[in-house]
Amino acid sequence: MAVIYDRLPTAVLTLLVLIAGTALGLAAYNSSLGGDPIRWRMTAFAFILASLIYLILDYDMMMRGFIQVDHSSLVVLIDEMKDALKH
Repeated sequence: MAVIYDRLPTAVLTLLVLIAGTALGLAAYNSSLGGDPIRWRMTAFAFILASLIYLILDYDMMMRGFIQVDHSSLVVLIDEMKDALKH
């Protein structure tokens, strides 16, 4: 099936990690400007970013990730369309 090979390019995944790292760095810098960094907010922000990246990466792995997509209905649809074109 061609859907197995439909993956995000490595450049997109690399940019995703770079953007998340930059966002964490800027948030940490902004938090430290006040003198007393609020650690629970940074921890929550890091957890949310890590969860988002994991969700995107997991969605990219259709056959073996947490989110699995069943493509059997697409195979049946393609077979029905081929049969309809023959008649």
